[in-house]
Amino acid sequence: IESADNYICIWYQKGDILKKRLMRITMKDISEQLTETNIVRCHRSYMINMDRVKVLRRDKEGVFIELGIDGVADVPISRTYMNNITEWLMK
Repeated sequence: IESADNYICIWYQKGDILKKRLMRITMKDISEQLTETNIVRCHRSYMINMDRVKVLRRDKEGVFIELGIDGVADVPISRTYMNNITEWLMK
């Protein structure tokens, strides 16, 4: 899920095809609705499905999550959400 002001872009995979859906809802509101799921906020502008995480990578530009899906860029993890992500991965 990617933030776009008062909208969010939900990226999902249907078969081998990557699809996108735009919804009018804030990132804060969708975060609250998804608290009991595997979709976790990792950045001010991003949420990810933790079941799809392949690699957690640190380099000179920061920390990123690789999802291992063709056509999907690496997702940044901000310092604010780093503890949440590492705790999730340690489960």
